Amino acid sequence: QSSLVGPNVPILIPKAAQPVDQHLPDYEVELTVVIGKPAKNVSEADALDYVLGYITGNDVSEQIMSN
Repeated sequence: QSSLVGPNVPILIPKAAQPVDQHLPDYEVELTVVIGKPAKNVSEADALDYVLGYITGNDVSEQIMSN
């Protein structure tokens, strides 16, 4: 299974990931940074030299309902 899906593709969330009676996905948009070349121990001053670009990400995870 991949973490990447195309538009309008159903997202399957296992029942084990959430309480069965509250099986609700929580959609959250996040800014994702795309790293363009191998990097290790990069200084803060040089970090942006390794960024290829930015894209939005759709984080779908468990929504915890509280009373």
